[in-house]
Amino acid sequence: MAAMLKRRTFIAIATIIAIAAFGALLQNPPSLIDAITGATRKSRPLILSVAPKSYTLAVNSERFKISDIEAALSGQGSYDGAEIQLSILEGIFTERKSDEISQSLSAAGFNPRRKAYSETMLFSRAIAGKYDLLLYPADDTAPNIPGALQIEVPE
Repeated sequence: MAAMLKRRTFIAIATIIAIAAFGALLQNPPSLIDAITGATRKSRPLILSVAPKSYTLAVNSERFKISDIEAALSGQGSYDGAEIQLSILEGIFTERKSDEISQSLSAAGFNPRRKAYSETMLFSRAIAGKYDLLLYPADDTAPNIPGALQIEVPE
């Protein structure tokens, strides 16, 4: 009887420890993709308490020519309602700048759709090539995005 009670106590304690460890792991799961891309918030903190001096507009070279986007931003060209998605970093300063860019693209005939992402999601999508245009503050913490043509957009 005493041996059975010891066994049940041991199983109960082991179960509690396993549940606690599993819960801690789920709070901050290690991700192989994040480890490879470096697209985690912990690896690159981004503080947007002050408006950035300039932004980077990355253009997916597989979808659009940089000359077309530059022409659209300068008010030239006609693109007859071509769909284009502007992926932006969440934050009030980036949203303000994206409004200006969306208006310029609309005036040139594009049909822009804007979608805000968290920093981790934005850079993960960028590295995977799942974007048309990508707007984020120009700083040293932004990753190198393969296949992107970059335009500096001053504030």
